Amino acid sequence: KDESALYTKNQLNNLIAQAMGGRIAEFLQFSDVSVGAENDIRQATEIARRMVTDWGMSSKLGFIAYNNENDMFEQRRGGKSIQFSESITAEIDNEVRDIINANYTKALNILQENKQKLDEMAKLLMERETIYAYEVDEIMNGKTYTEVLEDIEKIEAEKKRNQTFNLLVNKVKEINKQKLVKIDGINTMFNAGIITTEQKEECIKAIEEASAKDTALVKDECVKSEIDYQEVLNAIDNPELLKINPALNKLESSSTSEKIDEDAEKVSEDVELVSEDANKNDNTNDTDNSTDD
Repeated sequence: KDESALYTKNQLNNLIAQAMGGRIAEFLQFSDVSVGAENDIRQATEIARRMVTDWGMSSKLGFIAYNNENDMFEQRRGGKSIQFSESITAEIDNEVRDIINANYTKALNILQENKQKLDEMAKLLMERETIYAYEVDEIMNGKTYTEVLEDIEKIEAEKKRNQTFNLLVNKVKEINKQKLVKIDGINTMFNAGIITTEQKEECIKAIEEASAKDTALVKDECVKSEIDYQEVLNAIDNPELLKINPALNKLESSSTSEKIDEDAEKVSEDVELVSEDANKNDNTNDTDNSTDD
């Protein structure tokens, strides 16, 4: 959206339909509506009106610009803008209304046909407060919210196990590292004649015993977490065996961990962007026209 202000007619219609989703869902669920859709209605109306008056997307009114606000020929006409007849003005209003109504009907049909999915998604949101795109995909593919919750619990359990596994691997690596550092220090002192052979053996024995105690604690944690200690040792020798969290993989692949509520906000942002881009183009035209004059 930062690179182009080029939108197709289908894209604009879809943005209008998406903007109406919240209002329609509200009506389907409660048989009543609130003032919460004010901004959506305003944005949808703005897009529809510009489709008719600025972008020549009306089959009835054709390839004509009916918006005089930034007319490049206005100054050459002495500052007077073209006045359209009441019938044209009414036709514009009718075309805007038709676009709005057609997209309202499209959005209504989609939500009515998928009412069960809408309900399942609402239940999941009530349970989780925020949900990720891949969880929405599961609902759209026919899973119930309880099934999705079960999947989430499995993923979170696997995530917790993987985190514990990686933590244990790091603990064992640190134990081994400290053991080698201490033994190396003892050998250095022995080679320098600072300690005797007997003292060296006693120190190394103490280091081995301390390391064994720390290792035993790690093994106890493995038992509690139902993790095979040998699997931990294998991961130290082969880092590729470190556990990768599948939940994070899914989240990273679902729009860089965007939550579904952020996706909903994007619809509103896209709707606003259409008007912003069009206004930028109009301002650019004004500057160019002044230069030409």
